[in-house]
Amino acid sequence: MSVEEIILDVFDHSSSREEALSRIAAAVQAATPEEAVEIVGLYSSRLQFHAEQWGIDSLFRDTGFHTLVEESLRALTLLQAKVDSVLGVGKVGEA
Repeated sequence: MSVEEIILDVFDHSSSREEALSRIAAAVQAATPEEAVEIVGLYSSRLQFHAEQWGIDSLFRDTGFHTLVEESLRALTLLQAKVDSVLGVGKVGEA
């Protein structure tokens, strides 16, 4: 599966944010470092797109755009932590 297909599949077939993050983390773990960077980049872009779209929609429904942005940032922070742990970033004594 290509990186693009992985990202589309995660957004189209994940039932929760936790499942999506778990699937992305698994894809990153199975990927080369270069593919991992591409996966995170595409996931971040897609998440930002959805946040903007949901924000636009919510403005018309008056439901709090800031909540969507906060959720997106929280998801990205969790994803970055998982990616860092998979790649060993920040671990003392590891290459």
